Amino acid sequence: MDSRSAAGVARELGTNVHRLLRAVDRLGLRPGRTPGGQLRLSADDVAGLARELGVTPRVEGLRRTQVQVLAALARAPLGLRSGRAVARAAGLSPTAAIGALRDLVDLGLVEMRQEIVAEGTARSAEIAYANLTHPRWPELAPRLARVRRAARSVAGHRAPRGVPTRYAHAFWNAPVHSIDLAGHGPYVARRVLLDGDTQALAWAAGALAADDWQQAATGRGIDPRHRALAENLAAGAAQVLA
Repeated sequence: MDSRSAAGVARELGTNVHRLLRAVDRLGLRPGRTPGGQLRLSADDVAGLARELGVTPRVEGLRRTQVQVLAALARAPLGLRSGRAVARAAGLSPTAAIGALRDLVDLGLVEMRQEIVAEGTARSAEIAYANLTHPRWPELAPRLARVRRAARSVAGHRAPRGVPTRYAHAFWNAPVHSIDLAGHGPYVARRVLLDGDTQALAWAAGALAADDWQQAATGRGIDPRHRALAENLAAGAAQVLA
């Protein structure tokens, strides 16, 4: 059976050997050893470590947190509105995410755009977008696609239970305080798809499960354009937990 060294696996996951070995102990793995005593990790060991620690490929010129933030924005075509939203999407603390976001703006890899959002009354808000036109993007895109959040950061993220009141306009006369995402996810997905508010869509993309988008995609009255968007959002939601 093929096996890998701890140093090689650490490089692949974008971590260090000490952190990797702590995860080996935490998961109760029993890797093999060479006659010289060096650890050898099986394919199953590597898969378990990737789930536990996440995957952050090394990118020349970028720190680990910058790669994680840029990957989160690359998966958010509608942008992310705040440092906290970026932190949630990247699985980082707000302080780390905001610092990385500022650095990426300075590097030209992230753009901040002023947009009008509907929150009871129309007002301006600053939205962060990955700069897909940056000269480095063709090189970065395949590496960013490999980024995976650690299972503990996904499990530790407290999912929202209801709809923020600022998106009440997408639900017509339905009282948003009575809408529970666990029970009404497909309905919420359908309403934000049909309403078209980009910020409501961006919020829902991070709040709803893949199955909610899949059910909305197959509902009556959904045209091909909205169906394709729902299917893309379903794929993105599934990828976060992969």
